[in-house]
Amino acid sequence: MKRFRSLIAVLLLVTLFTAALPMTSAAAETLMKVTSKMLRMRIGPGEDYNVKARFKKGTVVTVLKRSGRWYYVKTRSGVKGWMSKNFLTKTSSPVVKAKESASGNAVAKQNVYMRKGPGKKYDRIMTVKSGKVMTIVGKTGDWYKVRIGGKKGFVYKSLIKVVK
Repeated sequence: MKRFRSLIAVLLLVTLFTAALPMTSAAAETLMKVTSKMLRMRIGPGEDYNVKARFKKGTVVTVLKRSGRWYYVKTRSGVKGWMSKNFLTKTSSPVVKAKESASGNAVAKQNVYMRKGPGKKYDRIMTVKSGKVMTIVGKTGDWYKVRIGGKKGFVYKSLIKVVK
C-alpha cells in the first residue's frame, strides 16, 4: 500500500509539473506570415479570449512562444498577442517596403524572369525584356520586388540596373 501511495504521489507531481508549463518556446526568430484574409490577434491562446487587433494577409510576425495550436507573436511594429497557427505559414524573410530600403525604378540589363517569390525556387510570372522599366516596391535580400503594369514579382538584383 505504501508503494502504491508513492507511485500516486510521483504521478501527481509529474502531472502538476507538466500542467504548470503549457507554453514552450518556439524556435528562435521563427518568422510566420498571415495566410487568411484577416486574422484576429487575441489577448490569450484561444477563441474565448478577446480580440486585441486584426492583421491582413501577408503580415509577417515573429513567434515568441506557443501553446497548443496558438502562437504568441510580435509584429514588426511591436504589437504582441496570440494567433492561431492554423492561419500562419513559415516564411524565410519579410518583404521590406520600398520606403524602408528600396525605391525608384529599375531597368532590366537582359531578359530576366519575374518570380512569385525572392528565389529561383519560386515559379516564374513572366519574362521581363531587356531595357524594360519596372518600379521597385520593396527588397528582400538580394531580390527586388518590382511592379510592371498590374503585375508584381521579384527579380534578382544583379540582373537589373537601379535608376532613381
